[in-house]
Amino acid sequence: MATKQALCVGGTSGIGRALAIKLASQKINVSIMGRSEQAGKEIIEEMQKLNPQGKFEMISVDATLMKDIERVCEEYKKNHDRLDYCVLTQGIANMGARTETKEGLEFKLALHYYGRMLFIRQLQDLLRSTSKNSNVKVLSVLSAGIHSYTHMDDLDLKQNYTLKNAADASGFYNDLAMDSLSRDEGNENIAFMHQYPGFIATQWGRELWAPLRWAWNVGTMLARSPEQYAEYTFNAALSEEKIRKGFYLLDQYGEPKGVTKNHTENYREIVWKHTLEVLNKVLGK
Repeated sequence: MATKQALCVGGTSGIGRALAIKLASQKINVSIMGRSEQAGKEIIEEMQKLNPQGKFEMISVDATLMKDIERVCEEYKKNHDRLDYCVLTQGIANMGARTETKEGLEFKLALHYYGRMLFIRQLQDLLRSTSKNSNVKVLSVLSAGIHSYTHMDDLDLKQNYTLKNAADASGFYNDLAMDSLSRDEGNENIAFMHQYPGFIATQWGRELWAPLRWAWNVGTMLARSPEQYAEYTFNAALSEEKIRKGFYLLDQYGEPKGVTKNHTENYREIVWKHTLEVLNKVLGK
């Protein structure tokens, strides 16, 4: 039986790193994508100690830029013939005003939402072909089943940007998009999951203002470790026995949870149409 392959975007720190290491410990080949090549090299060394026969690599990417995501996905597809686990954990916490990437997208939405959906779309053929003979999982980790954003006339937050709206939109769009992806023809045998990880002791708040960063650091003393989170999530969501296909929102222990009251067919269709239009426009398609 061929060795399974995992891709962890945002895998150079925090919960992404913990999930990458957990997957490697299960004799799964792992590719990490992120900004820090040095952090990636250190994680690869750790994974190789856990699985000396495994194949591991670090691929540098700016996950806020859709064209860079397109580039690394094309590179990935040339070098891999399967993808069993696609894990998306890239994120940032800051208190700044609305900021656009050089492609014209709101920075947080680009990182927490549009880029994640582009990774899935660009790698979809590989996920589909693998799902014919294997249990394929796609996991986006952010804030499942918590947020709602209903300003359908301002989906890209050009008129109504606040920190709350940015968090609401990113989380809600992930809910709706994973639902939409699970319905696409060809995706019937893939599990599309969005998870709320709970309070985890990571460096997530390093971009916050100093007083908030201090409060975050104090608070993390009461939080679960990334390794504890990864153990729960692997056993509940990524192992073979439980979730196999379809759409799921997951809680901090990897167990299914319900959708929000605004998770309707109308909102789902509007947000997914908007998403595809934005991605096609940025990529010139």
